[in-house]
Amino acid sequence: MADALHWRRVAATLSDPERRLLYARVVVGERSDPVRADALDSAGRRRLAALVDAGLVLVHDGVVSAADPFTALLQAAPAQRVTGPERFLTGGRLSVLPRTQRDRQQVFAWLADRAMQDAEVLDEKELTRRLSALADDPVAVRRYLVDAGVLHRDPDGRNYRQGVR
Repeated sequence: MADALHWRRVAATLSDPERRLLYARVVVGERSDPVRADALDSAGRRRLAALVDAGLVLVHDGVVSAADPFTALLQAAPAQRVTGPERFLTGGRLSVLPRTQRDRQQVFAWLADRAMQDAEVLDEKELTRRLSALADDPVAVRRYLVDAGVLHRDPDGRNYRQGVR
């Protein structure tokens, strides 16, 4: 019930005006005029099922009562905001370069650290293969890393190693 995205299900369920009216009937009439599940038409039963699935109401012995999903939702820890170079990744991969030079340098350093060890020397094919697991355009990223000084290419262009940062 208190999973990170449960609030979306509650909001989506209550976004429908007819479900919202049924939920209001349940909450307002809970003590004086309770809603009975068997008294609802087929559309009402579908709306009731959506409210039950979202954790907004409970049905016990045919009587519908309000549940309290809001306390758990309000007590749930907020989703952690991604910081650092990871904020530019989608599914762990770089698809678009950051706009600022500072952010690009951070992303380039992150990519280089994941593609190769500090003292490791890689040929072009192996470096491109490793970068392909991290970026949508590994050839362009390889060039960017060299241009930014994060990686150094041997004069003959065959091997790459990490640059001094």
